[in-house]
Amino acid sequence: MARPVKKGLDYFPLDVDFFDDDKIKFLSVECGEVGICVLIKLYCNIYKNGYFCEWTDDRCTLFCWEMRGMFTQSKIVDVINVCLKRGIFDKTLYEEHKILTSRGIQSRYLKALDGKRVLEINRDYWLIDFSNSSKNTIAEIITQKNDVSGEKTQVSGEKTQVSGEISTQRKEKERKEKKKEKRKKIIPPTLIDVERYFEDNGYTKEIAQRAYKFYSEGNWIDSKGNSVQNWKQKMVAVWFKKEHLKETSNEKTNIDF
Repeated sequence: MARPVKKGLDYFPLDVDFFDDDKIKFLSVECGEVGICVLIKLYCNIYKNGYFCEWTDDRCTLFCWEMRGMFTQSKIVDVINVCLKRGIFDKTLYEEHKILTSRGIQSRYLKALDGKRVLEINRDYWLIDFSNSSKNTIAEIITQKNDVSGEKTQVSGEKTQVSGEISTQRKEKERKEKKKEKRKKIIPPTLIDVERYFEDNGYTKEIAQRAYKFYSEGNWIDSKGNSVQNWKQKMVAVWFKKEHLKETSNEKTNIDF
C-alpha cells in the first residue's frame, strides 16, 4: 500500500517584519491582542493541513473550544471579519467556498516545501500562478477541480500540462452565477425570529427591531454589498454590543448560530 501523501507542514515561517505589515497593524488596532492570538492559531490550523482551512459555523464553534474559552465566539467572529476586510484572508474564496486562505499563505506554503512531495491542490482554491513555481521548490503538483469531470492539471517543475482548461471568462461567469444562486437560496428571518434571538442572548427588543429594519429594508444585503448568508452570525458581529444589553453584565450565554 502506498504511503499517504502528507499535505501539511511541521512548521511554518513567521517573518520578522510580521508586525510591520499594515494589515496586521489594522488587525491590532481593531481587535487588540485577541486578533493576533486568533490569527496565529488560525495559521497553525491552516499549515497543519496544507494551505487552507474550512470555516463554517461548526468550525467556528470548535475553534472557540480549542481556544479553551480564552475568547468568546463573537470575538472570534469579529477577528475573522476584520481579517477578510483587510485582505489577510481572501474574501472571494471565503464567500464562495467557506475557506480561509490567501496568496501570502500559499506563497509561504510553497517556500516551506522540501521539493520532494507530490501534492494535490484544488484549482478553485489556488491563487498563485503555477508557471512561477521553481523546480527547487516543487517536485510535482497535481491539481484537482471539484467537479464530476475529474479534470486534472499536472505541474512538473516549470512545465505545465493542462487538460480541459476552463477559460478565465467562463470561470468568472460561473463565479457570478454561483453568487446569484446563493442569494436566491437565502431565506431571511422574520421579525419575531430576530427579536427572540436577541432576547435569548440578553439583548434588548428595541435593538433587535433596529437590526431587522436595517437588513430587511436593504433586502438582506449588508453595508459592503454582500448578501447576509448567516443572519445570526451577522447580528453577533455587528449588533451584539455591551450598550445593547438588557443589563450591564460581563456574563454572557453561549450563542447558537
